[in-house]
Amino acid sequence: MSADRHAVPAATPQSAASVQSSPSSARDPDSLARETALIRAARSALKRGESALCLRYLAQHALSFPDGVLREERLATEVLALCAQGKRVAAQAALQRFVLAAPESPYTTQLARTCGAGR
Repeated sequence: MSADRHAVPAATPQSAASVQSSPSSARDPDSLARETALIRAARSALKRGESALCLRYLAQHALSFPDGVLREERLATEVLALCAQGKRVAAQAALQRFVLAAPESPYTTQLARTCGAGR
């Protein structure tokens, strides 16, 4: 297999440098489309069992849209990806960051069950 197998595909909406988020871009339809594409790509990779690739998409989203509209989804997906990798300590730390960032999120119970401390 080539070294490029796990690189973020060129089909990713745009490079991080060209899609930097700003408060006004969070409401921009094009910005939301780019955010959505990254989160969908991350979730798709996770469903295929490619948690490392998922985390790369999420890292790109975090760089491009640190306070983006889909930040909660990014944080939740990060917990699931780390859990899928068997990185329980990192997953628990990510879960704690998620709860601090989105204390009322409907994802909290699912994330705690999926990758809870007792697992």
